[in-house]
Amino acid sequence: MSPAKSRRRAGPRRTDREIQRLRAAVIMRKDMVIRRYEAGESIAALALAYDVSGKWLRAQFDTWNIPVPRQHRSGSAAPALVVFPAPPGGQGGSPATN
Repeated sequence: MSPAKSRRRAGPRRTDREIQRLRAAVIMRKDMVIRRYEAGESIAALALAYDVSGKWLRAQFDTWNIPVPRQHRSGSAAPALVVFPAPPGGQGGSPATN
């Protein structure tokens, strides 16, 4: 995996105490975190800003009953349904059905 795509945090590993402190800070700032998300900031950007994992932050939004669209593991949104145009004088649809 290239360095740009790496999900691992640079630097030394954090202790459990540090992780708990960072998570507690997010919970204390719940209203601000939610406002930023509702204003269009992504879960990934918020997680980076607050130095917590995106997985944990998404679970926290679930705990707070804030709807977050689910995405594929690749991080992209679900693919749209592809509809092929109708050929001249024919019917539209999938090539498998024409």
